[in-house]
Amino acid sequence: MGQELAQLTSNLFGLGWLWTIIITLASLAIAIVGAVFVFKDAEKREHLYLDLHPLWWAGTALIFSLYGVALYWLLHRSTLASPADSSAASA
Repeated sequence: MGQELAQLTSNLFGLGWLWTIIITLASLAIAIVGAVFVFKDAEKREHLYLDLHPLWWAGTALIFSLYGVALYWLLHRSTLASPADSSAASA
């Protein structure tokens, strides 16, 4: 039974390694889009948490993918962000 399951998962729909490549490229694309979003948004802000340069925030989003974007959003866009940050974003 274990061997049958391994064979099924390795040849899922007859595509084998293609699924791995597709998922890897999709994950990379999501990380890049998130990093670009974070960088462009961070450039618009006058005050960034910990006074980090926008490239640092973009790098965090690139390395940690959706977790990095979520961290940026949490510190700059959510209700946890200071009121000064919220008014700077809407200006």
